[in-house]
Amino acid sequence: MAQPESTDESGAPEPVRVTGGYDRFQLPDADEERLKAFQAAELHFAPYVFPGTRFPDCDFEQPSLVEGLIGRYTIRTTFYDVDYQPVTSAERAGRYGAVVEIEAADGRIFKRFRTLFRRPDPPDGRIFKPVRPLGRASYPEPVWYGRKGPFPVEFPPALGIDPEVVREQGTTLFEYIRGRLRDGFWDDPWTPILLAGLYETPPGSGDTFRNSAWARDRRWWFGLKQRIGEARTPHLLYLPRDYDQDPEQRWPLVLFLHGSGECGDDLERVRQSPLPKRTEESQPFPFILVAPLCPGDEWFWPPAMLNALLDDVTARYRVDPDRVSVTGLSMGGRGTWDVAIEYPDRFAAIAPICGSIPAVEDVSRIRHVPVWAFLGANDYDQSIRQMVEALQAIGGNPQLTVYPEAGHDAWTLTYADPAFYEWLLSHRRTPRHDGGK
Repeated sequence: MAQPESTDESGAPEPVRVTGGYDRFQLPDADEERLKAFQAAELHFAPYVFPGTRFPDCDFEQPSLVEGLIGRYTIRTTFYDVDYQPVTSAERAGRYGAVVEIEAADGRIFKRFRTLFRRPDPPDGRIFKPVRPLGRASYPEPVWYGRKGPFPVEFPPALGIDPEVVREQGTTLFEYIRGRLRDGFWDDPWTPILLAGLYETPPGSGDTFRNSAWARDRRWWFGLKQRIGEARTPHLLYLPRDYDQDPEQRWPLVLFLHGSGECGDDLERVRQSPLPKRTEESQPFPFILVAPLCPGDEWFWPPAMLNALLDDVTARYRVDPDRVSVTGLSMGGRGTWDVAIEYPDRFAAIAPICGSIPAVEDVSRIRHVPVWAFLGANDYDQSIRQMVEALQAIGGNPQLTVYPEAGHDAWTLTYADPAFYEWLLSHRRTPRHDGGK
């Protein structure tokens, strides 16, 4: 195999950080500890949900603490509307993005990204300046206009609250949620994400993670970061040994998604994942292998990020667009489902290995895609069976391999099997027959 390239989407070399062994007598680096404390410092807008055209101000919750960490700092904020245009006033109701630059005393620039929501103007046109609550009431404002019916809410079992009590207390839950949303205008960065997502969602979109407020916010921010040069996807790229022999030949591509243990900012960790490791041990793969690094602040692989990475690699290398496949393990298994469902016309085949699943209702989008899923019989999460069964029920033809002695590690046996790669490379992209719904 050719030597791997470590690049970002622009094609520029991406630095690789090599970490040493752990020394139990080594004192922590003071600068590194201050940086960690600064990254954990809360930056707030007041409020996150605002009326009128004037954007709210922002600052750290504890400015003196931040000054002790990075010295006297300066905050500059650029606001963007829903169409990714920079604006100085909020002329329309809905979503806005704030890109906050914090300049430290030594000239270093740190960036934070926050979603804001401008409330629609009231029918009477009277806009009141928002006032920070002086304190929380002993209980939320009571609902005087009638009792509320059962609320479809499930509490975590660890709280020890009887589900029947939760079902019966619809009014109490309604009061709490209504009051929390109102107070959350000030101190909860999730409130504008929720409101912006619901504001943008048309009726009939369905209740799936792909259409949730959180997924919409993530897609929107990736689109903005692409436009302002902040969307980078560090990745390893391996070319076949014979890549340079025929300048006209196009090659299949396999996108590999690692598990949660490799998330962060250390690309070296990805090299220890199964497929990159096998490649660097001179496994003669006859395809281009792309192994990206998932950011540490993500719970799931962002499909838009992966799609943009594939666009970039396809533009820079001789990729056969009809022979692009994706596989991943654990969190990467979930990411395999997610990216295929989000971009169902991109892939020739997919091979998710263990991990959780997205909404079963969305499998109709990949009914035409060949699927080979893998699972350990002793894995704590058996939900991958539901996706396979849902595909079978609508006319798909998925395969499921269950290793009787395996637990969560269903990937070692899978990636050691030559038949797996033969199957992956035997497929070509086929169009959907459902009109693209």
